[in-house]
Amino acid sequence: MNGSPSFINFLDALNAWQLVREARIATGLTAAASFKHVSPAGAGLAVPLTPALRKAYEVEGTDLTPAAVAYVRARGADPKSSFGDFAALSEVVDLPTAEFLKGVVSDGIIAPGYDPLALEVLKSKKQGSFIVIEADNAFTAAETRAPRVIRYGVGAGPKPP
Repeated sequence: MNGSPSFINFLDALNAWQLVREARIATGLTAAASFKHVSPAGAGLAVPLTPALRKAYEVEGTDLTPAAVAYVRARGADPKSSFGDFAALSEVVDLPTAEFLKGVVSDGIIAPGYDPLALEVLKSKKQGSFIVIEADNAFTAAETRAPRVIRYGVGAGPKPP
């Protein structure tokens, strides 16, 4: 939808999307993730923030939707590792979430949809190069088998049929 993702951006987006989609299915709550270099820097659910967490996450006095709360929690898990992250959200990105993202250093986001105003905010980030990817919430990947690796006579992975 916007930006020019690198190979690592795609890997971050796809791995983060898988995490938030599965977390949403498992918990029934809005989920968010912050990925950097193909590793999770944080993950969060839309559970209300205590006053102490609002202060720690520097969002005191800010109206946050469940989507924004989930991402604030994900990013707040390790803010230094989240610097320049790729965000993922299990729900449609709304304006409060886009406004929060606007104020942090992030390379992109993947979500199943975008509120039109939120999309405009995100497209303006990083002089128009912020990456915005729309995920297909209905897609289910086919099951795969892990390869069997044999080294020095020792096998690892599932046995062949």
